[in-house]
Amino acid sequence: MNIPWNVMIFCPAWGAVESTISRHATWSGRKRRGGIWRVYAWLGLRAEYHFRLYSLRHSYDAYVLRYYVHDPFQLLFILFCSRPVYLVHHTLEFPELAGSGFLGRLRAALDSLIGKYAIKKSAGIIAVTQEILDYERKRAQVGSRKDFLYPNGIFFDHPPVIDRRNETVELLFVAGHFASWHGLDLLLNEVAVSADQFVLHLVGELSEEDHARAFLDERIVIHGRLSIEAIRAVAESCSLGLSSFALHRNGMEEACTLKVREYLVMGLPVYAAHREVFPASFDFYRNGAISLPDILSFARSTSLASREQVAAAAKPYIDKATILDSLYRGLVHAQDDQR
Repeated sequence: MNIPWNVMIFCPAWGAVESTISRHATWSGRKRRGGIWRVYAWLGLRAEYHFRLYSLRHSYDAYVLRYYVHDPFQLLFILFCSRPVYLVHHTLEFPELAGSGFLGRLRAALDSLIGKYAIKKSAGIIAVTQEILDYERKRAQVGSRKDFLYPNGIFFDHPPVIDRRNETVELLFVAGHFASWHGLDLLLNEVAVSADQFVLHLVGELSEEDHARAFLDERIVIHGRLSIEAIRAVAESCSLGLSSFALHRNGMEEACTLKVREYLVMGLPVYAAHREVFPASFDFYRNGAISLPDILSFARSTSLASREQVAAAAKPYIDKATILDSLYRGLVHAQDDQR
């Protein structure tokens, strides 16, 4: 895309990721166990990360950083750096932390103090959904300034999957691990009271309770973790992809998950219980209640659309190159306005 934009990942040596521009810490260079070591390693990693960023300030016009919760080094960096710093937010941090036990509530309290001022002093907020953008503006008590909506995107580097659908509706639900906010338990409740004929493919790790329930229903196929090639093979016979049904458990109503984008690139319409970036005129995403009859009805209503039609209709809203180009141009304009 010819954008003068460098991407770095900063992590301990043992966590280095291949094929990235990676800067890793010396303080956290060895993986050890124990609470004291974890605190020491966290402090060392965060301090070294921001010192490294500070040393690069003369090489760049702006920083775009993934927001990190309750990080005093992040706040200090923003205060003393001579370059504008934009913070990228992927979730509603306080509600997510506060819902995970005593330690989570403690971390949420710290973030409500430290994080609030980091956001307020940053050059702008970059959020993956409008809901998150509005939330961060409110909690930081910032007025009108240049903030950006930057939804998740995906590269169209694979064609849609082959269409092997048949008369029986097959549904695909993919997750690395089915967390509570995926709402698989709610879907299994629907399956338990349904007499409809369908096939539900579950790809990913299930909790013991969900696995035991799903195993008892012959309409459900439990695949476990699969490679992308294997997922595409399963998707060939599927009519619909399913995304999260319980984001309300994280205090959210809106999301832009990679799962939805992966389904659409494969040519599968998507049903979920959360708002997305798509306009009401987009025919291949349905935000609806957790209702199996409604899911099956939507699958049948989109059955005449080809895989290629679905992917092509989705591309303007989820193409990573288009989304990144829009953000870059917005940042350039914001810099020009400040000069």
